[in-house]
Amino acid sequence: MWIFVVVFAALLIVLGIALLFGKGAWLIAGYNTASKEEKARIDTEKLCRSMGVLLLVVSAATVLMAYGIHQAEIGVLSEDEVLPYVAPLFVVTVIGVFAEMRYIRRHCQK
Repeated sequence: MWIFVVVFAALLIVLGIALLFGKGAWLIAGYNTASKEEKARIDTEKLCRSMGVLLLVVSAATVLMAYGIHQAEIGVLSEDEVLPYVAPLFVVTVIGVFAEMRYIRRHCQK
């Protein structure tokens, strides 16, 4: 099971790096469906960079979760002890999404 989580984290890392370099804006939900007028009002480079950072942070939390799951599967940790490895993924994702929305509203508008 943890192998799938690691593969997912690797995918997030690749997408995060691509977004950091300003590529892949079409992957961002809402931006790819925006009209040309709305896209013209958004700094695409800043938007891609901020989404790339968010993806890299979420991928780091995902790797931590995979480590905890792996430790439980090999018997080092009990299932009750895995929570400190899984909870950061949830917390980082929720806080990251709200911080991202605020950043986009304040800094990505032209």
